Amino acid sequence: MRLTVEIFTGPLFHVEVDDGGKVSDLKKEIAAQAELPYERLILVLDVPAGDDGSERRLIEEAKDGAPLADVGAYDGAHMYIFLKPLDPADEDGSGYSNPFSDGNHDQAMLLATIRGELGIPPFELK
Repeated sequence: MRLTVEIFTGPLFHVEVDDGGKVSDLKKEIAAQAELPYERLILVLDVPAGDDGSERRLIEEAKDGAPLADVGAYDGAHMYIFLKPLDPADEDGSGYSNPFSDGNHDQAMLLATIRGELGIPPFELK
């Protein structure tokens, strides 16, 4: 399966993964080609939505073990890549924190903004 990958503020490139590959396989390939940290990748998939254009679907971290076909990926699909923000409390700057588990509303707002810019319905922040 060949997918087009676009870093939201960067280059466009292509990745190849097995047709039966998983989301984690795609993320590993993207991380290797783009020299980005795997654990910070946020994937958004462009999927056909009929006559009115395309729809964007956030591929959630919990789906890393899911087959690509199960999340809607297909040969020739277009993916957008975002990076999770770094956790300023992390001494070496290599980590991130989950905005939904630690109450960090700045990161949650960033993800909500990304979703809004891509036309993805918002989620509830609790």
